Amino acid sequence: MQRQTLATAVETRDGVVRRSGRGAIFTPRPNFGGGSIKWYVDKPKQAKG
Repeated sequence: MQRQTLATAVETRDGVVRRSGRGAIFTPRPNFGGGSIKWYVDKPKQAKG
């Protein structure tokens, strides 16, 4: 199932509706199945000496 964000916009000029529109943003379902995540081990930079 996808999540959906809906937006509606109306443009008016001098109290008269000029344009109206709709938009939708689809967000896919996250596919994380749990468990552990392997993290990258950071290596600090060597100080110049």
